[in-house]
Amino acid sequence: GLTEAEMFAIATALSSVGIEAEAGGSAISKLMKDIETSVVGYDALIEAQEKTGQSLEELIQTSKGLGEQELKNVAYQSGYGTSELRGIIEAGELLENLATVSGYSSEEFVKAWGEDSVSALEDFLGGLNDIDKNGGSAVQTLEELGFTEVRMSNAILALSQSDGLLTETLRVANEAWEQNTALTDEAAKRFETTESKVQILENSFDNLLIALGDDYMTTLEPALEGLTELTQNLSSDAADSPALAST
Repeated sequence: GLTEAEMFAIATALSSVGIEAEAGGSAISKLMKDIETSVVGYDALIEAQEKTGQSLEELIQTSKGLGEQELKNVAYQSGYGTSELRGIIEAGELLENLATVSGYSSEEFVKAWGEDSVSALEDFLGGLNDIDKNGGSAVQTLEELGFTEVRMSNAILALSQSDGLLTETLRVANEAWEQNTALTDEAAKRFETTESKVQILENSFDNLLIALGDDYMTTLEPALEGLTELTQNLSSDAADSPALAST
């Protein structure tokens, strides 16, 4: 769901902190997919809490602390398959931890992600940086979140420690993209207007020839030949001179 400007900004930021763009981009893409999965599962989590009568913390305890049989019992009584309920719990736990790092509640994080996923990602990265600044360990936090793949953790940590680099590259990329889009739109409008005028000229000339008839064509032939030569020369000059073509 990223715009082209956002993808360009992320790649630029990664390159700026020494992460190869392709590898780092794949890692950040994987991170965002994992976050998206947890966010999408929020409604299912709320429903599971209602059906089981347990909070997320209680469900986590059921899943991890009370054994497989207890999870099966809760799932069966609530109309879930065991694997289905476990998946909902795991997604809910990841969402809660992501939200905590980012300074949100789970509900607030879901809302922020839905409105602007890249801004929410920046909040998460900023939260990781704050953990390090306050004497904690961002590396350990990532491990607890389940982000243990080396390339992913390296890319996340590099961006989190870049002091707002992603925010700045996003700003620059969006401004450049808007300017480029505006220029493209203006060029398209000018081309469309010019093309229309040329078409009107062609139609008017055709109508003139029809109105004059064959009797006058012989008289006009020298003028037409001169006009043809003029347009051919202009076309040749325009091809040889880009500056002339742009005027």
